[in-house]
Amino acid sequence: MTHILMVCWGNICRSPTLEVVCRQRAGQGFVFDSCGISAEHTGETADLRSRQYAAIRGYDLSQHRAKGIAAVDVKDFSIIAVMEKVHLQRLRSQLPPEVGDRLRLVMQLAGSPDEEVLDPYYGTAAGFERVLDQAERVAEALARA
Repeated sequence: MTHILMVCWGNICRSPTLEVVCRQRAGQGFVFDSCGISAEHTGETADLRSRQYAAIRGYDLSQHRAKGIAAVDVKDFSIIAVMEKVHLQRLRSQLPPEVGDRLRLVMQLAGSPDEEVLDPYYGTAAGFERVLDQAERVAEALARA
């Protein structure tokens, strides 16, 4: 069983989307969770726009409640998948050194080692659609693995 933790800034847009899409589409053999580097949104639901655009594609983010990485025991995860390179830098300075080899950009899981999942929060519908497209690419790659 491969345990994958999806990490974005606040755990209200990107990481819960990746978590739910991958849980639904990647198949057996995986356990997914998500969290944020920041705890500023702890307890909040996923962003309304993330929920709406996900629902159009058949994904349910309604049960999600945001949490910060401090609330997660990272030792339980074989992969800690972050959305942006800045998240890699931040976590390398926050987490124990032995975690470093498990940190990677989430799009590496889909064969795109330098691609980032950009934050749609301050953007338009296109940003939320792009996150869903990327999440589906990751899930499909995991399903084939």
